[in-house]
Amino acid sequence: EGYGVAVELGNRDEQATFKLDESFIHEMKGDLDAAIAAAAKAVELSRINHNNLSELTAVGRLGACYREKGDFETALRVAMQGLAQAERLAISKEIGSFHLDIASVLTQKDLSAEAMPHYREAVMILGNIGSWELVAGVIPRLATCANQINDAEDLWLVAIWGSQFCKMVEHHQWERLIPVVVAALKRAIEISSPDASHGHIQRLASVAMSEKPQEQPVQMQLLGSIVYLFWIWMEGGDHAKIVDFARHLDNQTGTVLKLEEFVGVPYSEQNR
Repeated sequence: EGYGVAVELGNRDEQATFKLDESFIHEMKGDLDAAIAAAAKAVELSRINHNNLSELTAVGRLGACYREKGDFETALRVAMQGLAQAERLAISKEIGSFHLDIASVLTQKDLSAEAMPHYREAVMILGNIGSWELVAGVIPRLATCANQINDAEDLWLVAIWGSQFCKMVEHHQWERLIPVVVAALKRAIEISSPDASHGHIQRLASVAMSEKPQEQPVQMQLLGSIVYLFWIWMEGGDHAKIVDFARHLDNQTGTVLKLEEFVGVPYSEQNR
């Protein structure tokens, strides 16, 4: 009904909006062909009306429908077209979102290595414009890809970026991010050389630790303590004290991070 009124009034922006809504409704009902048709109509109407932002939104919706249908080749093509247009228009949030769309398709095609650069771009772009909620959703996907291809450098990036963004996001988001950060950190240490690990842990310490930890948000106090734990473990400190400290942190976090288990063997013995 609303679409019909918009047609009668010749309001293409409203027509496009109604078609986008229609696309969501069709998808929720499981009719992906109808969802695709409605999204494609929204793209067409936005293009005719020269509404660039509306068109990019509709292109993103169209790609998502093809991805949901399992037509990854078309979804990838649509996302690449959207990225090119967003870059021409220099709309940062859309550029980051289309990088994420491309990474998602490549991941679903089991092309994790090809997806990684797009995940990295999405994190950097969306982080630079303060889209913390979107970034908080990208970090775990970046971690999954890095794990799949055993990419130590990207696992360190997950730990560093994740720590940075933990400071910016709400409690329900950092609570989910911290286990991702710690898992990435542990895996990065396992597959990195001692020299590389020492260099990266220092960089991570500059992000997560503070000279005045009591003035930091609670999540950064926790992350700072965890990074300190790994640092002294790697430096070969008193092992009994390190294990006690790890046990204390595990008790604080419900043992989900399994820190005591990880540092149970001295670092020098793990890296012979």
